[in-house]
Amino acid sequence: MKKLIIIILITAAGNLHVVAQRSVREFSISSGGGMSTMLYKMPYGDRNVGYGGNIGLGYTFSRTIDRTNYTGKLFRKSWGLYTGFGLGFYNAKTNLRSQMIESRDLIDGDRTYWDEKRNDYGESFDFHTTFGEYEELQKAVTLNIPVMALYQYKMFYMMGGFKLDIPISAKYSTDEMTLTNEAFYKSYDNKAKDQIFAGCGTFSQSYNGSLNFNPSLLLALETGMQWRLGTVYSMFVGVYFDYGLSNSLKDSQKTYIKYDRDNPRGFSTNSVVSLETDPVKLMAVGLKLRLSMVK
Repeated sequence: MKKLIIIILITAAGNLHVVAQRSVREFSISSGGGMSTMLYKMPYGDRNVGYGGNIGLGYTFSRTIDRTNYTGKLFRKSWGLYTGFGLGFYNAKTNLRSQMIESRDLIDGDRTYWDEKRNDYGESFDFHTTFGEYEELQKAVTLNIPVMALYQYKMFYMMGGFKLDIPISAKYSTDEMTLTNEAFYKSYDNKAKDQIFAGCGTFSQSYNGSLNFNPSLLLALETGMQWRLGTVYSMFVGVYFDYGLSNSLKDSQKTYIKYDRDNPRGFSTNSVVSLETDPVKLMAVGLKLRLSMVK
């Protein structure tokens, strides 16, 4: 037994010449890019992914164990926590197919008609809108706050956790499109087809507006390699994957036509994304570079 203990001690002494444990605080700046898009179902056309990226400032607190063997080779392990804040840029595109969409229960500007149920003026009608093929773009900018666990061994690192994405801007825009509106009054079983002053007829123009987004929670993963640039700085090169766990779209089931009864001819369209009850989720995957400084 004594001989066995002596052999184990000699072997351990040969492999672990120096063992040092310390706390490390790092500040970093990062930039990434790749596919950065919105995921949603689209019965009115085909959804295409978009490309974007992210920039951010980070803070890492870790416990590092440095092991140097008898040959002088350094082995480093780290466990820690990464957080900070940054900006995410998301893009998506929908190619719409030619079809007709109903916008129901709109109210016109007829001040001679009083509706006792609504206690307001104007008559109810449905807009039947037929459009040709066109393209809609959706863009979003978010403030993201990551909270991720870090593990590092030698040059290899990996992080996993969550990101809170807070919307800063979310917009949509269309290219020039041709659409035809017909107003159907159910109470009269009658259609108005060519009253341009009332928003009926054929129009050709482009539209844009805002999307109402919620804060959303994303699963966040990252892995790659680290290269030390002297004793203070390090360069991290890795790949990342973010996937939304909650619905980013706040409002749904809107009418396709945004109708202004005081200016009927000045109507516009809502985003086709907001017409559906299915969730809109953010997703990003790409390459990330991060420069860190040990404090």
